[in-house]
Amino acid sequence: MQLPYGLWNGHIDADLVANRTRVSDLKWNDDGSGLTFTAKSKLYRKLKGQPLEAVETGKAVYGSVGYGGGDFDVHGDLTVFCSGSDGLFCVHKGSDRAIPLTNDLFDRSTPVISPNGKYAAYITSDGTHDQIALLDLQNYDWPRLWIKGADFYMQGEWSPDGSHFAWAEWDHPEMPWSGSRVMLADIEPVTMDVKNIRCVAGGSDDPASQPHFSPDGSKLAYIAASGDWEDLVVYDLKSGDKRILIHGDGFSLSVPAFTQGNRSYGWFPDSSRIAYTRIYGTVSEVRKYDPLTGTDQRISPDHLTSFEQVCVSGDGAVAAIASGPLDFSQVIVMYRGNYEVVYRVNDLKLDPSFVSLPREISWKTKGGTKVYALYYPPCSPDYGWHGAPPAIVQVHGGPTGKADQSFSAETAYFCSLGYAYVRLNYRGSAGYGRSYLESLNGHWGEYDTEDAVTLAKYLGDKGLADPKRLLITGGSAGGFTVLNALTQYPDVYAAGASLYGVSDLFGLARSTWKLELHYTETLTGKLPEAEEKYYDWSPLYHAENIRVPLAIFQGDKDVVVPKEQSEGMLSRIHVPHVFKLYEGEGHGFRKPEHIKDYLITLHQFLQQYL
Repeated sequence: MQLPYGLWNGHIDADLVANRTRVSDLKWNDDGSGLTFTAKSKLYRKLKGQPLEAVETGKAVYGSVGYGGGDFDVHGDLTVFCSGSDGLFCVHKGSDRAIPLTNDLFDRSTPVISPNGKYAAYITSDGTHDQIALLDLQNYDWPRLWIKGADFYMQGEWSPDGSHFAWAEWDHPEMPWSGSRVMLADIEPVTMDVKNIRCVAGGSDDPASQPHFSPDGSKLAYIAASGDWEDLVVYDLKSGDKRILIHGDGFSLSVPAFTQGNRSYGWFPDSSRIAYTRIYGTVSEVRKYDPLTGTDQRISPDHLTSFEQVCVSGDGAVAAIASGPLDFSQVIVMYRGNYEVVYRVNDLKLDPSFVSLPREISWKTKGGTKVYALYYPPCSPDYGWHGAPPAIVQVHGGPTGKADQSFSAETAYFCSLGYAYVRLNYRGSAGYGRSYLESLNGHWGEYDTEDAVTLAKYLGDKGLADPKRLLITGGSAGGFTVLNALTQYPDVYAAGASLYGVSDLFGLARSTWKLELHYTETLTGKLPEAEEKYYDWSPLYHAENIRVPLAIFQGDKDVVVPKEQSEGMLSRIHVPHVFKLYEGEGHGFRKPEHIKDYLITLHQFLQQYL
């Protein structure tokens, strides 16, 4: 049926998008009995030879330091998990009763149980001070503030015999991908004191992360910056020798660590071979490297394009969280050339004729730098229309983030309604090498905005979208780019939508949370020297330039980009607008009813103004 773009009856239901979720963490049980993972803020177990079971603890399971992550750890029949600021809890196999381990009001993430099962180390934060705490699991007592002094911590790990502990740390004004250090300490077995703390690798402008001990305890591996890419390095604990095991050349080995507990590689039980993730821009794959034979082979299935939390079992099975353009977030296990799907967040089988598939596009800026995006055309087996379609240009957050080729329910939803959807990876996005990542430094508010504007011209020139019917949208840092595009280049986009977007760089530098407190110093400049940049690239002070309709969506409990950022913008615009303030929402919307309301509101906005 011929029907104008934007008026199609979509085959992707709004409820499907509103109930979106993902698998967030997974680990093999150290006794080899099976796999434990978290999804929908619940614990799940898949024991060998048994059906999948949900562990109904009565508590939401999620790490809450920073952007979260690092939800739990398992040891024998014991699982220790985080439940946000409610505390640290444990649950025993065969029981659904969660036992509280802490009663303070701190945030916590990444518990790791000692090899003897007597202690759990975890990262804790009161919003001002971060530490690694040590908890005695056998004698109930207050947690001990065990390791402190750095501004931030992540990725703690015990050596197999418990004699060493390793972690990553960094200090302001760095971020984990710009200045993290891999640290190593000896553990006194009686007092559990940390001794002989030393930096194995990393530092300012030379980041290192993800320390993992080999199963035999003789080596410590980590990921280190290496020019434009990264290396996987092995450190011999006895000799102190370092050897590059995998040299990144045209691919990355990790993603910027906004969240706790990131894990993109794992040792096989022979303490020689490594399963690891290769990341090429918007796609990734899992590979197995054997240094004895020099073989390096892909082991992940071709239809999956995004992998996280790679880990290896005691018998050599490789598990990961995976997704693809037609595949919801899922847990897969790869073993001897085969793979098994252990869990999907949604069992709906997506028909390729109903879901738009991405096409990679690129163009050059006025300075000659190549910029990237993913283009999704309108998609329906039932409808069609002539000419170039209206398009939604989506700008990711971070700004040190990226759009990849994992399944996006929101993208599929709007494409099924007859819109093209374009996901921009502006200068500063991850996955294209360190030079591309760092090219935004000192230019946030300038380069990202330019790239959004040149993308609009490219879409029109190539006939991929109607240049007069473009909406630009984005959340957080993406919302910042949206507002800058509308204020700096008011005639390019026909409308805009900002989700909890930054409008005032001065306000952000004063009032954002600890993790990103000095982020703007790198991205835009240090005050007061960069005061002119802060003013020029703060949409709030140029809101009168906006000439097109604007929709603003915001959570009232957002501590990353406080609601005052959106409300300030709202008070200064003089164009048709929509404003939604969602009660109880933080940085990003979690409640299905709010996500659905956002989708329906944005669709109505599109129909009215595109």
